[in-house]
Amino acid sequence: MGLSKTWLQDLQAQIKAESNAPILQILQYICDGIQEIVMAQPHDPFDYMAAYIRSSAMLIDEPEDILLSRELHRKQIALGRMRNELSEWCVQRRKALEICINLEKTLFVTNSVLNEDDREFLIPQPRWTQEHWCPYQVEIQNISTNIEFSAINSANTTANLESFVPECMAALIDMRNASPEDPINWLITYFEQKSPRMQVREQQVNQLKLILIQYRIYYESFKVLGPEAEIKATRAKAQRDDLQAQLAERTRLVNHISISKMEQRKQHLMKGRPVLIDNVKLWVPLDNIEPINQYSSFQLQALHRAELILMEADEIRYKAILQFDLEYISSRKIGAMYRCHQEYSKYKIIRARRHAAATKIQLRYESYLYHKAIKLPIWCVVGQQVMVAIQLARRAAIWFEFYRGKDFPAGNFATNSNKDLEHLKKLCRNDDKCAAFASDGSLKRFVPRQLSQLQPFTKSNESTDGLYIKRFPRNDEEVVQSAIVTQIPFNKFGTIEIVYDGTGVQELVAIQKLSLRYTREYQMATDTWCYRDQVAKSTCSIAPEPYHDVEKRLAVIEERKHLRQMLLDEAYKHKVEKSAIKLQCAYRSKRARELFYRMLELRKKELEHQAIVDSTAAKIHAKKQRKWKFWRK
Repeated sequence: MGLSKTWLQDLQAQIKAESNAPILQILQYICDGIQEIVMAQPHDPFDYMAAYIRSSAMLIDEPEDILLSRELHRKQIALGRMRNELSEWCVQRRKALEICINLEKTLFVTNSVLNEDDREFLIPQPRWTQEHWCPYQVEIQNISTNIEFSAINSANTTANLESFVPECMAALIDMRNASPEDPINWLITYFEQKSPRMQVREQQVNQLKLILIQYRIYYESFKVLGPEAEIKATRAKAQRDDLQAQLAERTRLVNHISISKMEQRKQHLMKGRPVLIDNVKLWVPLDNIEPINQYSSFQLQALHRAELILMEADEIRYKAILQFDLEYISSRKIGAMYRCHQEYSKYKIIRARRHAAATKIQLRYESYLYHKAIKLPIWCVVGQQVMVAIQLARRAAIWFEFYRGKDFPAGNFATNSNKDLEHLKKLCRNDDKCAAFASDGSLKRFVPRQLSQLQPFTKSNESTDGLYIKRFPRNDEEVVQSAIVTQIPFNKFGTIEIVYDGTGVQELVAIQKLSLRYTREYQMATDTWCYRDQVAKSTCSIAPEPYHDVEKRLAVIEERKHLRQMLLDEAYKHKVEKSAIKLQCAYRSKRARELFYRMLELRKKELEHQAIVDSTAAKIHAKKQRKWKFWRK
């Protein structure tokens, strides 16, 4: 749609025709606005025209978004001031609390004046950003609207003007038809409604209202923090002032106590309090005496702290003196060590030689002690006559009662393959569980009390075949303790082979269980040394020599066996004689004779029973032999 070349003249003629009408001013505004738009060529002529009319008419009312923005700005300024005041109070409180902490360390305060809230406040906090100081804001979204005035999208400004002028004419016609009370405001509203930015501006206004509500809430909540911070800062300052007063009082008392103002006697009557120091009488002036009994608790606490400070100072001073003395003594020692350096070098050489010699001596001495520890005693040689411990002697005195052609298989608990009688006797003698043994090598756990329960020996071919029952010597019976050494070990930890005198029993005995037969004794009557025989209890001036010769040693052993056997035979004869005498005496007594006959009858019955048992055993054995032969066939 195009404009005629005379549109401006026509518009001016219309204005002149209605010069007396109220719309004349409005038309002047529109004419001037069109000229401004032609010159400025804005992208949105409707918005530009509304703004131009508002400024030309000098309207006081501002747009709502501007009013809301100004109020929001005022809120932000107020919050900024409150934040500055809050940060200032926080800084003052932090400084006061830090000073309190330093004063408490200086005064050695045990019960701190700071509470948990103050300690949490002193913890370093992360630095606040703009997000911490402002309330949460909703982001403004760009709203795209359908623009009714399509010419605005075009880059041709001439086309925009050609389209805008008819719209102005249509606005005037609509205003005339509407006949509003305030045509200027109606026209401004009309152009704003025609502007495509109006919808976006409404959205921005709503967003500003929402932000302003949030700022008001945040302002009300933030308004309380300032007075609270002021109260806490004031309390921290009061605590600081209190601690500073305590420190000042303590410093005054320290200066007062540390400076001594004692005087000697200057006149006959001295005023003050007398004191005795190092046996010298001094006087303290009355001005320097503090009335401690009139002190308050605050002053008493300061006095206590001052005394602690002075005691620590004295401790440090005495420590310094001791350190100086220690350093002085150390320096003297270092000087002495420096002066003795050459002598010390010589001493090291001599000490090295001494250590080498000591090492050799130690090795040789260890070798000597080792050989001495394992070396046999001087008296321990082959052929030496010794005494054996009583326990071993009683075990060697065990003898065996022989029952020829008898056996007791029920008591067997072990069988030895070596059937040598001496070997079996040695095993049975050394085994406490063995009560007897048979010549076939079987060891018996127990034997019957009655001889009638013994069974015949199955393989009785020789005179030595039969049962050997262990017999122990009586407790009151003397046993042979003397023996002759027949074999010695390499060292004292081995066992020595000995042969008992008379019995001829050979045993391996530890050297600790042996002692010399002839011991050296001192006789007080004759004032001489002699040797006493532990067996015969006789004395001699010279101890007999050991039997080193084998033949001579064996001859002595056999001789002593023969002597013992003769003594045993003689004792047996005496025993037989005593038994015969007892039997004769018993036979002469009627009652004893009856008992003797009864014993003979019992013995006869035992013999008959034994004969029956032997015949039965022989029959059973023959029967088994026949069965064995039958099965073999």
